[in-house]
Amino acid sequence: MANDFVKEIKAVSPKGPYHIMGYCFNTAVALEICRILKIDNQLVHLIITDTIAINENRTAPAKTKRRVKGFFSRLSKNPLDALYRYLEARIERYIKPFIARNLGSSLEKNIQKLRDNLNSNYLNYEWIPFDIHISLMITEKEDPTYNPEIIESWNALSEKKKVKITRIKGTHRQVFRKPTVKNTAKDIENCMEYFENNNIDF
Repeated sequence: MANDFVKEIKAVSPKGPYHIMGYCFNTAVALEICRILKIDNQLVHLIITDTIAINENRTAPAKTKRRVKGFFSRLSKNPLDALYRYLEARIERYIKPFIARNLGSSLEKNIQKLRDNLNSNYLNYEWIPFDIHISLMITEKEDPTYNPEIIESWNALSEKKKVKITRIKGTHRQVFRKPTVKNTAKDIENCMEYFENNNIDF
């Protein structure tokens, strides 16, 4: 997948600098694109939006207590919103893919196959550190331990710890939705400008 993306990128722009953005389950592909471009001696900058590296660590059984505690905390503050978010996440993760695989049109089935393949690639990806500059855009979290965990996960993948942190508005699910997406777009532009104007010396 990464090789295919690199071919498309180079067809449009043969030389860097390149800004590659990763979000949710496409972070493994974004990281691999950067690795390929670095091997080709290109100037490359990875922008990660509010996503931990190796995301399955967050859903490991050892983290169950924290997830349950977070859910009940949200439930006590705003029961309707907490239940809505819980149900919305389950529908997006389980019900919609099931419907697409079994009842969808041929296009919907093909798109779901691509999504399943992306998730499989992500879970089986070998997360090897290398010399890369990373801009990490993160939203505020209810759990005060989560953002430091996100930051450390990307520091571990940047050999020289070249990770620049930018705090952004909204929540993880809102950053690319209206109206928050306007702020996100500005933050992405700022990360790109900083990378190019400061000789990437984080």
